[in-house]
Amino acid sequence: MNNVRNIHNKYGKLIRNEILNYYDILSEKLNNSQKLNFILWPILNQRVSVGAYPLGSWEAEVECDKSFFKVHYNFLDTYFNSESMIEELQSPNLKNQFIYTIGGQRINSNMLSKGVYISGKRKIVR
Repeated sequence: MNNVRNIHNKYGKLIRNEILNYYDILSEKLNNSQKLNFILWPILNQRVSVGAYPLGSWEAEVECDKSFFKVHYNFLDTYFNSESMIEELQSPNLKNQFIYTIGGQRINSNMLSKGVYISGKRKIVR
């Protein structure tokens, strides 16, 4: 964790900017394809899977993805420089001690919801 923290602090902002730039490049490259896709399959404004709810336009979908990335990056940036991470790094029982959701919320071992949680090399099924 300490190595990841150091790498993040050294390169994190550069990587963040490169990823956001790549969103724009890839979105532009896919622009014509997405138009043809939604002509063939007119599902742009329909919910077609267990995923997120439709936002009504290609641009809104791309912006939603970029926004999710920004929020998650900001969480990681804050966490990597927080006192709680420093305390966790100093903990003698660091390995598999904490489980996090993809949104960065820490879950304790008394999880209330059913599901599969993966922490390190451990899989917990509830």
